[in-house]
Amino acid sequence: MDNINIDRHETSPIRHFMLRLGRTKLNVLISLVSLVISVLVTVVVMDSLELDETAWNIGLKVSVIIPLIVAPICGYFGFGLLFRLDKAEKQMRRLACLDELTGISNRRFFYENANTELLQAARYKYPVTILLVDADHFKRVNDEHGHQAGDDVLKSLGNILSETVRESDLVGRYGGEEFVCLMTHTTASESRPVAQRLLQQLRSGPFVTRVGDIHMTLSIGIADTIDVGSYDIDTLIASADQALYRAKAQGRDRMVFHTLEEASSS
Repeated sequence: MDNINIDRHETSPIRHFMLRLGRTKLNVLISLVSLVISVLVTVVVMDSLELDETAWNIGLKVSVIIPLIVAPICGYFGFGLLFRLDKAEKQMRRLACLDELTGISNRRFFYENANTELLQAARYKYPVTILLVDADHFKRVNDEHGHQAGDDVLKSLGNILSETVRESDLVGRYGGEEFVCLMTHTTASESRPVAQRLLQQLRSGPFVTRVGDIHMTLSIGIADTIDVGSYDIDTLIASADQALYRAKAQGRDRMVFHTLEEASSS
């Protein structure tokens, strides 16, 4: 499953501390700080004015009561606005990073994180494999059962893909009925069990949609950095797409490796 932290973003240390502390604790802290400052300022001012004991008592009481009333009220509304703003920002980031239909990474966010992973892989010289996954005859689903049923299939396929791969892998919707997975520290041959589980899972049971059960299969094109000789994401996906094209041409419902002429449908 794609475990990239979508909520990760640059923020000031003070704001980060405030958000981690939480609204209630933050309100208590600010009230205590306000109380201490109020009392200290009152003591300094009254000492300079050389007031009598009665004035001191009144002044100290006021310096305690006012911050204990005003600070919590101001903090409640002020910090409430801060936390609502943070929640809205997180929702906006999720909309920008996730595919609205399937809930997995959209193409832009996948590319962003894939490029980061590939730079790391190129630096430390470990293999990376790309799986390009396509739903066979998906247009037929839309034509025969309607686009809402097609949406149900895509949602289920996104869930299956996310649950089948490792937590460290990147998963995204590439476009239409195509999905893409990046597996780090993995050669093309080592990705075979994952691809086989995907194929077998669709063979073993139908998709449950709002119009009834729909049986579908997958075609998978696989390419890795060793075979392709590049850590460029566009080059890797283009190579996986060539393998995917061969999988379609050879009958679908199979995986094809970029370096192999034959497909495996077992």
